[in-house]
Amino acid sequence: MSRDEIKTVVCEILSTTLKRTIEPHESVFREQEEHWDSLKHVEIVLNLESAFNIQLTEVEMTELNSLAQIVESVEHHLET
Repeated sequence: MSRDEIKTVVCEILSTTLKRTIEPHESVFREQEEHWDSLKHVEIVLNLESAFNIQLTEVEMTELNSLAQIVESVEHHLET
């Protein structure tokens, strides 16, 4: 799966979870998203793990604070 494909899926997950359209070219940060609270964060993580068939560590989960960080983490998991 290419980086662009990963980013597209991640944007779909974030859009659905945060209830707003998120485009791949956007810079999205957790602290700037009103609806990205701890419960939504868990929902995002679960959706990522399901969509990409990966298992994130606790440390990775806490580091997923932006669209770019999420894409990088998923990409890393898919490479290994």
